[in-house]
Amino acid sequence: ARLFLMSDILFNSQQPGVKNAFRYRDAIERIAPDVFKCLGRHGNGNAGRITMNKLRNAVRSVLNAWNSWYVYNDIFLDQLEALFEGKPLPKTEDVEANDDKGNS
Repeated sequence: ARLFLMSDILFNSQQPGVKNAFRYRDAIERIAPDVFKCLGRHGNGNAGRITMNKLRNAVRSVLNAWNSWYVYNDIFLDQLEALFEGKPLPKTEDVEANDDKGNS
């Protein structure tokens, strides 16, 4: 539920007339790493395979939406996905190097 609540807030903060919308984005940027890490731990420890697949699909869906809305940069979104998956965080240089390879 927290995942979709954050996403709804981000979506609605982009609407015309929302004052100080950057504050919502900044606040979510601060809490998102903990939320994604917690979701990953919950899914890996207590969830069955089907539940984990649903959770993984929901996380990917939200990250794809945030990417299409240009709310956060790709590096931050990759870090959130890594936290969810329990993988080491990609280094900024590694991500930029991969981006350069993809653009060649």
